[in-house]
Amino acid sequence: MCKTMFGTLTSYLISCKTLSGTVASYLITCKTTSGTLALYEHSKLSEYP
Repeated sequence: MCKTMFGTLTSYLISCKTLSGTVASYLITCKTTSGTLALYEHSKLSEYP
């Protein structure tokens, strides 16, 4: 968590496996001042055979 001039900004980096077997990494950013939650696809890490 870091404090910015726009308020508190919290970011989480998570990984999840999709039904197709692809593991994707997502960066979730939440700005508490605006009350919005944004989900960004950060990168695709790997794909299982």
